[in-house]
Amino acid sequence: MTTPIIDLAHEIKLDIKNKLDYYLGDENLKHDVPLREKILSNPDGYIDLEELLHYEDIKEKLWTAEELRKGVELSQLVELDSTGDKIRRKDNLKLPELSLLSQKRKEEDVKMENEKEKGDKKDFIILKINCKEKTTIPLKNILDEFKKLNPDLDVKYEYFKDNIGYFAILLKKLQSIDDSKIVNKFTIEQTEFNLKKCEGEELSKFLNEHGTEFEIIAKEKIKNEAKPAEPKKRKEIILGGKKFCNIGLVKMEVNSILSKSKPDEKLVGRAKDFVLDLCSYHKNFHDKIKDPDYVMVSTKEKNKYLKCFYIVDKNQNKVHFSSRQCIDNFIANLNGE
Repeated sequence: MTTPIIDLAHEIKLDIKNKLDYYLGDENLKHDVPLREKILSNPDGYIDLEELLHYEDIKEKLWTAEELRKGVELSQLVELDSTGDKIRRKDNLKLPELSLLSQKRKEEDVKMENEKEKGDKKDFIILKINCKEKTTIPLKNILDEFKKLNPDLDVKYEYFKDNIGYFAILLKKLQSIDDSKIVNKFTIEQTEFNLKKCEGEELSKFLNEHGTEFEIIAKEKIKNEAKPAEPKKRKEIILGGKKFCNIGLVKMEVNSILSKSKPDEKLVGRAKDFVLDLCSYHKNFHDKIKDPDYVMVSTKEKNKYLKCFYIVDKNQNKVHFSSRQCIDNFIANLNGE
């Protein structure tokens, strides 16, 4: 009996072909946002062949661009341009619809949901929310108003900063989003908020900026729902777009900002957002400050060694806010008093 001779060169070409088919195939491109964007940036759908040499499992094989070209010869799914330096899906095949959760998380969700409710497959849509100008209205107030107007929509992830944010809505079996049925415009304290469904580039942008955080938070909320209900759940504390496990951490954040800031230093970024959100819980906030311009840390006139928060309005009026009173009112708000 003659032992068959294995064509190693062909085996390597086949291995390369399978890898190229995978990366430019539907399953990977449902989730691979960076590669999708590179493909979409070229009207003809081509990307540089050498781009693929940077992928970890291709790099490990030590394959060259010339070897990749040989693998393309066996493929029915990908093709090279006339120069042989660029690659694309055969005939510039349209990309598959973008899937929000990674494939691994999708599989975990299906397994968990099958245990909880057989056949009840779910998916997400993302709504972008914005207003014309920056607002100091807390995210909690915006979310509460949205839920009040859209009680059938299950929000699993929320984010809002300055004047733009996102709500991730979990859809249940047979549930669909008909934009005409969503209350996609509402007003809080004379600030109008508008919502629209994220698609195409907007959806890719959301996943690039918030994808990881969205998956972690949304996944955790779904898992928690599968657990037996606890007697009492701790309410979420969100200030300045940041989540705190308890009020003690809020107080630590206040002390950290005060200690790290120099007198008369303007706050920026998350520190500014946090202080504005916290001060908005002061019972006289809207009476004391009408048109906030910036936030600063300064010393009290009667005690030059004690730093505190000040909000300065457009007319440069400097108004002091007691962080202790703000925290006390915030706790009362959490407890529904």
